[in-house]
Amino acid sequence: MKKLLLVATLSLFISNVASAKSIEGEGKFLSTDQDSVSFVKKQLLSNAFKKIIDLEIREMGLDSVTFWNNYNSKFEEHFSPIRTAVTEKYEEGEGDERKVPEAKKERLEKSLRKKRLVSKAKFGRLGRAIKSYSIKKLSKSIRMPNSHYINVSAQVNRKKLTDIYYKFIGISRFRTFRKLFLDVRYSLENTNWIELGVETEGDFVNVVNDHWQKKLTASAGNLFTDGVVIVDDSIRSQINERLKKPLALLRSSNVSLIDGDDSGMSDSLYMNVEVFIKKERADEGLKKLDIKFSGGLILNDLKDKSIITHLDFVPEKSSFKNIDQHTLSSNIASIVYRLPMTKIQKMRKIVEENVKNKNSFEIIIKGTKNVNEVFGFTKKLKEKGLLYYFNPKVETLIGSEVKVLVEYSGLKERALGVLTKMISEQVSQDRVVKRDSELPFVFNIVDQKNESDDSSTQNQDV
Repeated sequence: MKKLLLVATLSLFISNVASAKSIEGEGKFLSTDQDSVSFVKKQLLSNAFKKIIDLEIREMGLDSVTFWNNYNSKFEEHFSPIRTAVTEKYEEGEGDERKVPEAKKERLEKSLRKKRLVSKAKFGRLGRAIKSYSIKKLSKSIRMPNSHYINVSAQVNRKKLTDIYYKFIGISRFRTFRKLFLDVRYSLENTNWIELGVETEGDFVNVVNDHWQKKLTASAGNLFTDGVVIVDDSIRSQINERLKKPLALLRSSNVSLIDGDDSGMSDSLYMNVEVFIKKERADEGLKKLDIKFSGGLILNDLKDKSIITHLDFVPEKSSFKNIDQHTLSSNIASIVYRLPMTKIQKMRKIVEENVKNKNSFEIIIKGTKNVNEVFGFTKKLKEKGLLYYFNPKVETLIGSEVKVLVEYSGLKERALGVLTKMISEQVSQDRVVKRDSELPFVFNIVDQKNESDDSSTQNQDV
C-alpha cells in the first residue's frame, strides 16, 4: 500500500511539474499613431497569451485548429451588435436613405478598429489560463516603427485551459466569414474608354462595382460579417502577398487571431473578376461599333488559397449604332454587369455547399437485437468523435443490419482513427462491439460471453 501511495504521489508530482513548465510565445501588433503605449502593450500581451495557449493546446494533443476557428466564429457573433451600434452613431438621414456620410467614414473605421481590438483582447477571458508570466523582451521594428513585438514566458493552468477549450470546441462546426473581397480588372483591345463613351474610367468602374457590391450583399445575406469590400491597390497587394505564402504555413497558422492581423483575410473570400472588351469592327460612316465582351471569375478561399468556384463568361457580341456617348457607355455597363450574374445571384448557396460542407463516411452495424443497441452505438461514437464533430445518422435499418452515415469535420485520417476506439465498447447489458478484421467499416454487436470465448480461443491458438 505504501509503495502504491508513493507511486501515486510521484505521478501527481511529475504531472504538476510538467504542467507548470514555462512556455515562451511571441506577440505582434501593428499600431497606428493614435494608439497609446498602454493600449499597444495590452494588445501585445493578448496576442502573446494566445500564442502560448495555442502551443499548450497542441502540447496537450488537442485540436487547436478547430478551437481557434470556433473561438473566432463566436467572437464575430459577439462583435456584430457592437459594430451595428457604433455604425448607427455615425449615420445620417432617414429610413432607407440613412447612411454614413463620406466625411465621417474615416472616423467610423478608427472607432470600429479600437472597439474590435479591445473586445478581442477580452473575449473568452483567455488570460485566466495564464498562471504567471514574465516579459522577456519588448521591441519594435526599426524599418517599420509601428510594428511592435513582445516575448513572454508563461506558465499555463491546464485545468482552466481545458475548461476554456471545451467551452469553445462544441460551439460550431462551421466557419464565420469576415469579408468578401471583390477585385475587378478590365482589359481593352483595339479600343479605349473614350471610344466607348466613357469620359473617366474610374466613374465607369465605380458604377459597375457598386451595383455588383449591392447584388452580392443581397445574395449573401449575413454570410459575411464585414460585408463586401471593393479591392484597391493596397488591399490587392496584401492579398497577393498572402497568396504567395506556402500552403503549409497558411494551414498551420491562425494569423487573424493569434498574430493580431486586423484585416481578417484568413476568414475571408476573394473574388477576382476579369473583363475583356474587344472592338471587332467600327464603321464611322454608319456610326456603328461591334464589340465583344468576355472574361471570367475565380472565387478563392484566402484561408488556404483553394478555389471555391470559377466561371468563364459566355462571350457576348453587341452592335451599337447611332447612339450618343452617354447611352453607349450605359449600354456597355449593363452588359458588363450581367456577365458574372449566374454566380453572383447564387453566392450564398455556392459558399455553403463548397466551403461549409461536411465530410462523411458510412459504416455498417450487424447483429443488432433492437433499436436501443443501435442508438447506444451511435451515442458512444458521437462522444468519442467530439473533437471532429461526429454526427452519426441512421440511414437504413433492415433486420439486424444497420447502415449509419457519420458526418464529421477535420482530417479524414484522424476521424477514421476514432473508429478503433469503438472496439469492445459495451452498447447494452452484456452486449459489446467487435470490428470485422477484413472490413474496417463493418462492426458486429455480439454477446459479451461470445466475445470472451473468441479471445480465449485466439490465446490458445497462440
